[in-house]
Amino acid sequence: MDLFTNVARQFLCVGKKIKALSQSACLDLAAQLLAIDLGLKPAVLYDINGACPEQVHHYLSALQEKGVVSSALHTVALGGNVFIVNLDQIILHLKGLLLGGSLVVIDVCPSHVQPVACGIKCGGTEDMVKAMLGYFTMASVNQERHSILEMGEDLLQKWNLCTLFGVLLGYPATYWFDQDKSFDNCLSLVPLLVTKVSPIWQTGYGQHQFCLFSFSIPEVLWPKAEAAFESWTQNLRQQFKRQAAFTELNISKTKISLPAVAL
Repeated sequence: MDLFTNVARQFLCVGKKIKALSQSACLDLAAQLLAIDLGLKPAVLYDINGACPEQVHHYLSALQEKGVVSSALHTVALGGNVFIVNLDQIILHLKGLLLGGSLVVIDVCPSHVQPVACGIKCGGTEDMVKAMLGYFTMASVNQERHSILEMGEDLLQKWNLCTLFGVLLGYPATYWFDQDKSFDNCLSLVPLLVTKVSPIWQTGYGQHQFCLFSFSIPEVLWPKAEAAFESWTQNLRQQFKRQAAFTELNISKTKISLPAVAL
């Protein structure tokens, strides 16, 4: 475990007054990388600090050189955000969505009295998934596994990044709003069912529980989203049984209502 901590602290520190990442943060990130390497999720958003894509890339490359994660993992720079994706799994994931995989797109435009459940065609989501599939497939064919993938503004300017993030992170439901009209939404004080998935990783420091997934679905839409959620949960449990790195898959739901929800 010292390996993951040392490599993270070597490559991911930022700022003039350099403050080392906490051991917990280093282990959380390492667990996420192992999870996408094992195919438990297609991608992870790097949001620990302000490390740039080059720093994340060097961090990932160092772990790959030491043989603790595979070459399938790749750094992606996307609209000022940094993702690490399993290139093989993200392609399979996007293909599955286009072949009829269950994805609930939740329309939260502020003009609605309450959120509306839609399919993958909502708001151009299907076209976005097709474009992302083409992009990642081309990267795989060109063997661009050892460089940073950068999404150009020409691709991103017409997409809702909130929707895109939900797709890339492998959620069964993702939010959409018409950003050409407003970045507001209709989720104020709407009861949300928040699902959290937390496995345990047995490290050299003891048991380390981490958040593998966390997403919300409006309670009013649960009857329409339940089938997609159950299918997603079943697939996750099956994939979890195929690995031995993590134990005790805990899936919990809590209800919250917030005066404002930022997406």
